Amino acid sequence: MRALHWFLGTAAVLAGCFFFLQSDPGLGPGDSSKPRIVVLCAAGLKGPLESIARSFESDTGIAVELDFGGSQTLFARLSDPHRPADVFLPADESYIRIAREKALVGGGTALVSMQAVVIVRKPASPPTWADLTSGRLRVAQADPSVAAVGRRTQEALAPADWRALNAATTVYKPTVSDVLNAVRLGGVDAGVVWDAIVLPHPDLLAVHLPQLAGVTARVEAAVAVKGPNPHATERFVRYLADPTRGGAAFRTAGYAIAGPATAR
Repeated sequence: MRALHWFLGTAAVLAGCFFFLQSDPGLGPGDSSKPRIVVLCAAGLKGPLESIARSFESDTGIAVELDFGGSQTLFARLSDPHRPADVFLPADESYIRIAREKALVGGGTALVSMQAVVIVRKPASPPTWADLTSGRLRVAQADPSVAAVGRRTQEALAPADWRALNAATTVYKPTVSDVLNAVRLGGVDAGVVWDAIVLPHPDLLAVHLPQLAGVTARVEAAVAVKGPNPHATERFVRYLADPTRGGAAFRTAGYAIAGPATAR
C-alpha cells in the first residue's frame, strides 16, 4: 500500500512539473510559440548584424536566425522553396534588384555603403596598384561568382586593370571574411575586402587605391515575399534602418550610412 501511495504521489508531482513547463513558454523545450525570423545575411555584415539581432530579440522577444554567406550563395538559398527565409540582406543592392525582378522580395530598405580596399598585415608598407598586380605578392580575392565584393570588383575595374588583378590573384575565396582571414593568418600577403570589416582588426592596414575607387556597394534589406513571418520581418527591417537602433550599431562598427541611390 505504501508503494502504491508513493507511486501515485510521484506521478502527481511529475504531471504537475510537466504542466508547468508546458504552460511557461520560456521554460518548455522546443517552444514553437516564440516568433522566429530567418535572415540571409552577407558575411561582410556579420559583426553588426549579430549585435543588432541580439538587441532586437531582447527588445521584442522575436528570435533572429542569421544565415551568413556570399551574396550569390544567399540568393540561391532565397530561391529555394524548401528553405523559407524572411529577410534578404546581400552585400550589394544589385542582388536585391534581381530578386525583385524574380518576385522573390519586395522593395529594398537602404542601410549602409561600403568601399573596396586592399589589406595587408602590419607593419607591411602600403602596396601600390603596381605592387598588387606585379606577381610578387600572394593576393586573395572573393570569388565573383559567389561574393558581392568580387563581383563588384570585376564589374567596376577597367578591363585592363581587371585582367592584371585576376592574373595576380593567387586564390579566390567564397566570402570577403575568408579573404580577410587569409591575410590575417599569413596565407596570402594582400586581399581585396570591404573597408568596414577591417576596423575590428588593428593588425591589418587598409589601403585605398585609385583603381578601386569605383568598387562600392550599397547595402539594402528586403522582405522575402513568401516569408512565413511577415509582421515580425517588417519590424526587424525597420529596426535595422532605425538611426538609434540598427543605424547606431552600423556606425559603431565603422559602416557608412547609405546615402541616396544612384544609377549604375
